[in-house]
Amino acid sequence: MRYCYPIISGLCGSLASISMSKVGEFKSYHSQGMIILFFIILNILMWYFLQKAFKSLPTTIIVILISSSTNFITTGIIDNIVNNKPAKNYIWWFGVFLTIAGIAIIGNEKENNYDETIKNEENMKVK
Repeated sequence: MRYCYPIISGLCGSLASISMSKVGEFKSYHSQGMIILFFIILNILMWYFLQKAFKSLPTTIIVILISSSTNFITTGIIDNIVNNKPAKNYIWWFGVFLTIAGIAIIGNEKENNYDETIKNEENMKVK
């Protein structure tokens, strides 16, 4: 359940950015206002679930990795569906892969350092 929070946060961020990109397509101020309100609500939900994710997971890098990965991937998929474009931009997908891989590598190093710090603190308490 605790991994759901960063996933939901990433989805909300993705939907917020896509919804705001469509605001100019509507002519009536009422429709534009509704989309802006939807954008604000999604951003509030994104920050709410991101905050819950930071509290529920042991390290922040895990939260950042899951949330940003979800955001990048769903933005690409939904944008291709909404704009009726096939996902042919391989360079974009390769860039997303490199970004996620980089975050994962950095996160793995920081998580190992985190585990070593906890072990050292426990050893200091025992002595």
